[in-house]
Amino acid sequence: FEEAKIRDVGMLENNELIDEAGKLVIFFNKMVDILHNALNSIHQKAFILIGYDVMNSGNTIKDTDKIVTELANIYKFKKTIEKDRSKEDIYERLRLILEHYMSLDKFSLYEVNYDKMKLIFANGTDKLWCKDDILKDNSCCRAYRTGADVDSDEFPNVCKCFIKEYNEFQKQEDSLEYYCIPIYLNGHVHNVLQIVYEHYMKDFVQMMIPYIKGYLDEAIPVMESKLLMEKLKEQSIKDQLTGFYNRRYIEEAIDPILSNAKRKGETIGILILDIDHFKEVNDTYGHDVGDLILKSVAQAIKESIRESDIPIRFGGEEFLVLLTNIKPGESENIAEKIRKNVENKAISLPNKTTLKKTISIGVSEIPTDTDKFWQAVKFADVALYKAKESGRNKVVRYQKDMWQEEEY
Repeated sequence: FEEAKIRDVGMLENNELIDEAGKLVIFFNKMVDILHNALNSIHQKAFILIGYDVMNSGNTIKDTDKIVTELANIYKFKKTIEKDRSKEDIYERLRLILEHYMSLDKFSLYEVNYDKMKLIFANGTDKLWCKDDILKDNSCCRAYRTGADVDSDEFPNVCKCFIKEYNEFQKQEDSLEYYCIPIYLNGHVHNVLQIVYEHYMKDFVQMMIPYIKGYLDEAIPVMESKLLMEKLKEQSIKDQLTGFYNRRYIEEAIDPILSNAKRKGETIGILILDIDHFKEVNDTYGHDVGDLILKSVAQAIKESIRESDIPIRFGGEEFLVLLTNIKPGESENIAEKIRKNVENKAISLPNKTTLKKTISIGVSEIPTDTDKFWQAVKFADVALYKAKESGRNKVVRYQKDMWQEEEY
């Protein structure tokens, strides 16, 4: 703007013209100053709004245009993610922003899952940039543990989880660096974003970090809202005592589960489990001990099945377990494993004594016995009745002669 100002009118010979030109020059220069100050004010206020500055070119008009464009992009991003259905949708939008808008080709996003880390996505690699340890123990992740940014450019090999072999036998300009950002939701680190780059890209990545954090700052309150809704949803479909899903969950989720299994030609095992003589526990020891028994049996069930299987508290002392993608006939073996684990589990009571319980289990399979879910549940329930009728503490596989189709 200083270059735009008129500085010399002395070459004019007519004094009146000089006076008129001088007034015009003063007015023009004053307007230039006003425009310059106004654009600087816009720039500063935009900086406050988005929390970072855009790359300056030295041209105030161009720089103001860039920062207003960035404001518009941020606003559009926020309005878009507010209408997304879940955190996963927001994760995908962040991935696209990093890859296409910020031109980053190596990055990964993790989600904290209790004491473990869950990989959401990894761009630019077919394996993790970090050791598998962080998937088993989130305290191995330095960014999670400290709650602060981790920058390998400040201190080489600062994080012991980053796989060192990426840096070995490479020239420094090609060696990999990393910048990890902890993302706080509701006061706790919920995600860690990792940017990986070649050393020669250091200046570019450092310049992009404020942009990345600007988008994260806009995403965080929306993600917190989605997380709260997920927790409320989870509470409505989970049994608070055992941590298992409840009957409402299976009523909502079974159709896509069955459709997926049918499309892939997979077998689903149905187990109906009932604690033997549970009423006697409540009558003799009280409901607090009854709750201990329920939690102990639930734990034994959980320890006996895979993570992909779905345990459900079906009601009272009854449980249902969905065994996904199993071999035909395998359900009975898994049911027997559960039965033995429950039978061998000693439950410590408040009075310093221990108690053991047994469980009866009925088994059916889809599509071996039927292709209808609730009919398969009924068949497993019939088999459970036979197990109790023949002495309890048994596993009984449903047979066709146990139930006449016309009676269903």
